[in-house]
Parts: sequence; structure tokens; C-alpha cells
Amino acid sequence: MTLVWRVGASMLATGAVIGALVMAWIQGRGDAREFRQFPSIYCGTAGGQVVDQDNGSSYCAIWINRPDQ
Repeated sequence: MTLVWRVGASMLATGAVIGALVMAWIQGRGDAREFRQFPSIYCGTAGGQVVDQDNGSSYCAIWINRPDQ
């Protein structure tokens, strides 16, 4: 009977790990999709800065190396 419990526990643990990895993968893709659809909302929290242009358009700039201030 202990073999049955060991196999069941290992299957449950394997399923939990696979489920956590799938959830992390889906969450990352969802965040990227939301950022693409609403960049002005997520730009600041993603570490970027909204830059306004002379023609009225704007874009989100993500600093790779911030300048010294």
C-alpha cells in the first residue's frame, strides 16, 4: 500500500510543478499582451518613461543604462 501512496504523491508533485510552470508562462505572455495594448498605463511600472513628441504622438522609452543625474 505504501508504494501506491508514493506513486500518487509523486504524480501529484509532478502535476503541481508542471502547473506552476504553465501558469508562469501564461502570466508572462498575458503581461506582454496587456503592455502592448495599453502601453501608456504600464510604461511607468515597467521601468519606462512616456516621451511626448512635437506632432502629438508619444512612445514608451525603456532605459537600458540610465544617464547620471
